Amino acid sequence: MDEYTVTELYKVKTSPNAHKIFKILDDRKVIIGTLLKSIQKPDHERKTRIDVWKLLRKTIEPFFGEGSYLAMGGSTLTNLATKGADLDLCFAIRCEDGSYTEEGILEQKPFITGLRHICARVPIVTVELAFPYMDVKVDINCNCVAGIFNTHLLSHLSRLDNRFVQMNMILKKWAKVNHVVDPRRKFNSYTVSLMIIHFLQCGVYPPILPNLFKMFPKHFDGTGNVEDLDYAMELDLPKIPKNERTIGELIYGFFDYYTRFNYDEWGISIKEGKIFDRNILPDTEREYMFFIEEAYDGMTVPKI
Repeated sequence: MDEYTVTELYKVKTSPNAHKIFKILDDRKVIIGTLLKSIQKPDHERKTRIDVWKLLRKTIEPFFGEGSYLAMGGSTLTNLATKGADLDLCFAIRCEDGSYTEEGILEQKPFITGLRHICARVPIVTVELAFPYMDVKVDINCNCVAGIFNTHLLSHLSRLDNRFVQMNMILKKWAKVNHVVDPRRKFNSYTVSLMIIHFLQCGVYPPILPNLFKMFPKHFDGTGNVEDLDYAMELDLPKIPKNERTIGELIYGFFDYYTRFNYDEWGISIKEGKIFDRNILPDTEREYMFFIEEAYDGMTVPKI
């Protein structure tokens, strides 16, 4: 099976420097030790966060009736969470006046000890919880459903190849330790996940991850109701040659790929599964050093 056929089946376009990055590894192996066990979120933490989500659903949804839904998003559902990760929720409701009224509903509940409104690109309310949930940090946004569609996408990608999950664990830990991921620098852990997706689609050959947007548009097009998203459906993928690179080799390749990346001239499209010429971007997006597309709103995620 030739390269054109393989990439066409997975609906991706291999990056120009993809075939250069592993040459140094031809005669050696890169080994990753037991780091994953020390950083991956344990099952009991995931269960606790799901309990909190259910409790908040019972608190919020009855006040708004039919059409309201408190959706869980982020790493709790994607299988990419590290220890102590936040619980990210989206209150999805179509209000005629666009009002954002979670604080009025939540502040009188006995299991909640504090609320704080955070003004950010996506405004959120942070919720502080009483015993036995005080170790869970909850962030709630209103109607930012793009995050839920992203969660749905990453959840399916994480089931296709465990190396995607492992790379997220290791690289997010590295990024936090080295202060690469820092909200004040406008470079978050979601950016790291998108960089990994692009690398595993376009930075290696054969590709490890497919472009689910192109292959299954009706499931991943970002339309419809968030409560109807199917996280358990099986995806019928075409058969291509398996990429046998180890997790250690892929970590090395990731750093090498983004060292070679031409940030001045290239942007990354997650939706199209390719790199593209930055000159086609509007002026408001060209001002940023690194453009990697948020697939459901088209803007760059890192604001650097």
